Amino acid sequence: MSNELMVMISVSSILSVILSIISICLSIYLYVESESAKKSTHKIEWVPVDANGQATKDETEMNKEFEKNMFTDYERDLL
Repeated sequence: MSNELMVMISVSSILSVILSIISICLSIYLYVESESAKKSTHKIEWVPVDANGQATKDETEMNKEFEKNMFTDYERDLL
C-alpha cells in the first residue's frame, strides 16, 4: 500500500473516533436533560373553593396527594 493511502485511513479512523465520542457525549447530555425535565414538571391542582373563599377539600388531604404525585417511589423512600 502506498503511504498516502495509509495516512488517509489513519485520518479517517481518528475522525470517526472523535465523532463517535461527540455523539456519545451529546446523547448522555440529552438523556440527563430529559430526566431533569421530567422531574421539574409536575401537575398543579387548584384547591376548589366555595363562594366565601373557603376550601371545599381538606388541605392536609390535598398536601398528601400533592406529595404523592411529586416524588418517585425511590425519592419517597429516601425521605
